[in-house]
Amino acid sequence: MSSRSPDMSRNSTSERHNSNPRWFGFGLVALLLTGIASTSALASVREDQRACHLGYLKTLKKDDPPPRTSNPDEQYCVGLGYWFQPSPLPRDPVRAAQWYEMAAKQGHVGALVALAYQYEKGHGVETDAGKAFALYQRAAERGSADAMFNVFRLYTTGKGVKADAQQAKMWLDKAAAAGSIDAKKELMRTARGTYQRPGQDIENTAYAAFTKKDYATSVRLYRQASELGNLAATVVLGQHYYQGLGVTKDDKEAARLFRVAAERGDPAGQAQLGLAYENGDGVTENWEEMRSWCEKSARQFHPLGLNCAGRLFHFGMAVPMDRAKAIALYDKAADQDDAFARWFAYYLRKSQNCIGYRSEWEREKFFGMCLEPKGITFKNSNERTAWLRARYNEMEAEVLRDWGKNAGGQVCTGAGGHWSGVSCYTPAGRPFDPTQERAF
Repeated sequence: MSSRSPDMSRNSTSERHNSNPRWFGFGLVALLLTGIASTSALASVREDQRACHLGYLKTLKKDDPPPRTSNPDEQYCVGLGYWFQPSPLPRDPVRAAQWYEMAAKQGHVGALVALAYQYEKGHGVETDAGKAFALYQRAAERGSADAMFNVFRLYTTGKGVKADAQQAKMWLDKAAAAGSIDAKKELMRTARGTYQRPGQDIENTAYAAFTKKDYATSVRLYRQASELGNLAATVVLGQHYYQGLGVTKDDKEAARLFRVAAERGDPAGQAQLGLAYENGDGVTENWEEMRSWCEKSARQFHPLGLNCAGRLFHFGMAVPMDRAKAIALYDKAADQDDAFARWFAYYLRKSQNCIGYRSEWEREKFFGMCLEPKGITFKNSNERTAWLRARYNEMEAEVLRDWGKNAGGQVCTGAGGHWSGVSCYTPAGRPFDPTQERAF
């Protein structure tokens, strides 16, 4: 048995690996962001980093300088090694840019995108928006969906190139057609009119109050914005009730608010409602409902929905338990800079790591049990608990048998007891622990 199983409780909030995805990694901030989608827009680069981490970078010795190579794929991997951590190479944006440059000169698409990002942000190189745009465009013309989306962004903002709404729309459509999740999300947000949410000024003021921990004010203002039809405010108001911030904690009211937003198509509300169904927070526990709402959110590429969908496969809730599918969904959330998903995708990739525990209660009851219910579908928490308890009892019985075969019998008789083959008994028939007491 392994003890390397993380606490998967959705109630713990004290550690970095907090598994309460309703707040970890997003919180109120992500729900209130407006404007153009994430400026990182480097999903494919992160996919390449994962491939390099499992491939070429494994051939390098930790902290040793990488060997010279003219292979652009290897050059690109070295650059990623200097950028992303953990890695056998130290974090060094300057060297990352140098290695990207070598690969980019040979037309490597991923290197062009990664190098453009560094020029745009001024990481390891002098900020140069014009050069960033040129590099993005070269990669876009070679078919990179990430680059297409970034060309759209720069045409929209006029950063590094003259703003051009027509060109921006053309590149956004191309990026979406090429498979860019960021582009698809952008089109969805535009269709929903996200940028002109009703009561947006009130929502912004509410967030300012929240950052000052003036929860009474933030609740009042989020309620005002919600009553005007602002779905983002409705979801955040629900989170206030779920956490008891500025109001008495009320899971039923939180779930009601999540449902209002969810039924109107809001992906954050859909994910929150799905997670409420997992443990019965304000609703009756129902893992099929959890699956339905979380999948709706995930289809809109919302990171919380992707996390929730990953959680379904992680623990076999209403779907067959599948570590690989859980990792794939966590990866999609991680590509949107979600730290929770990134950590669990990395953790689950190590086959020796247990899948962990769904809740603090599971951790306390079954700590140390490292069996994976691969392919098993649990309909509800009772089914999963029954499976865990049965496996735990089997393992405990096996440990007792082994203890008796090896030393248990001798220890028992040495303490004046009788070894039955399963446990140790006094002459009077009372079970006792021979390592702690004697039979008489």
